[in-house]
Amino acid sequence: MHGINGYDVMNGNTEAVQDISEAILSLGVTCFLSTTLTSSEADLKQVITAIRDAVKQRLQGAQSEDMFLEGPYL
Repeated sequence: MHGINGYDVMNGNTEAVQDISEAILSLGVTCFLSTTLTSSEADLKQVITAIRDAVKQRLQGAQSEDMFLEGPYL
């Protein structure tokens, strides 16, 4: 999933991942796959770091089980 309620993993910060986690838990979703969009290598590195850091800080809602990278780099 890319995001919800205006939050997107492509924001590239831990707060966005935490907000997604909390928003989808309120809908009964307990886990999700953080998914990127096609973007520059630099943006993807920032997003990957943000997702990793958010998971390490313990998400308060649904848990990100892993990442799916969309785009031409695969």
